[in-house]
Amino acid sequence: MSRLASLGRIVRLHPVASAAFGLAACFVLLFAVRLVLITVHFADPANRRSEPQPWMTPRYVAMSWQLPPDAVAAALKVPPDAPRRPTIEGIARLRGVPVAQVIAELEAYLATQGRAE
Repeated sequence: MSRLASLGRIVRLHPVASAAFGLAACFVLLFAVRLVLITVHFADPANRRSEPQPWMTPRYVAMSWQLPPDAVAAALKVPPDAPRRPTIEGIARLRGVPVAQVIAELEAYLATQGRAE
């Protein structure tokens, strides 16, 4: 019996388990690709310590500067009613302040963190 025929037999005999295995394999592949893409992106020196931009999220800034995401969010004074992944621009809108002010606060925080290293 060939391997392909054996595989077909297993799928016929155990359709639910085969589907679950296939789904789990897809998730593993998805997360492996995501890991590689993020690693390659932040391995590029041009993407480290990026200057804050309005489209960035606190987590992106934290990853770029290798800081804890909670610390960056605290420095930005993210309101508790903020959406799950707010941008700097969205945080400014929620706080009712100009984007430039939020970016200036973030830059001041990052400057203190840069000296601490």
